[in-house]
Amino acid sequence: VSGDGGLFMADSGADLYNDDIRVTTTGAGQIRFGNGGGTSTLAAGRTISVGVGGYAGSILLLRGFTQVGATPQVITLPITASLYIYPNCVFDGDLTTTSGSIHLYNSTFNGDVFVRKTAASSNTSQGGNVFHGDLEIVNENTGIVYMGESVVDAYNGDIRVNNLSTGQIRFGNSVGGGGVLASGHTITVGSEGFD
Repeated sequence: VSGDGGLFMADSGADLYNDDIRVTTTGAGQIRFGNGGGTSTLAAGRTISVGVGGYAGSILLLRGFTQVGATPQVITLPITASLYIYPNCVFDGDLTTTSGSIHLYNSTFNGDVFVRKTAASSNTSQGGNVFHGDLEIVNENTGIVYMGESVVDAYNGDIRVNNLSTGQIRFGNSVGGGGVLASGHTITVGSEGFD
């Protein structure tokens, strides 16, 4: 996408991607999958990632997006971009994300999840997510990462938190939110520390 416009994939229908997806924006535009309630399926062995042209846009949104199979996924966005993984997404493989802000809502993660937030703004993940593997969060800046803000998240693996500046990481900050950590699992500070 070039310029300030948007590209809306699988906006109201169902798309099947049998090869890799590479997203690129050279202006302030956005790319959204399933924004209007459609669905996307990424075939086993395939990946979604940022293309060689980079991602200058403001938002990458995945909604109703299913990634099939154990292939790891890596999505790296700049500090100016927000990643939305919104209702009814399923990632079977491990997921590693870097973005200015991160928003997770009502999705299922069957592998390990690593989230790195780089911008100074605070951002909210509403909750309703199920994490079957480990979850690691890194907050690099001064904002707050809110997890399970209005709906309870389920954590079936270990949680590791890292805070590299004066920001915060909060679980269940508001009434109705929260998280349930499965029996036998732990929440600890990760290897990058907690300032």
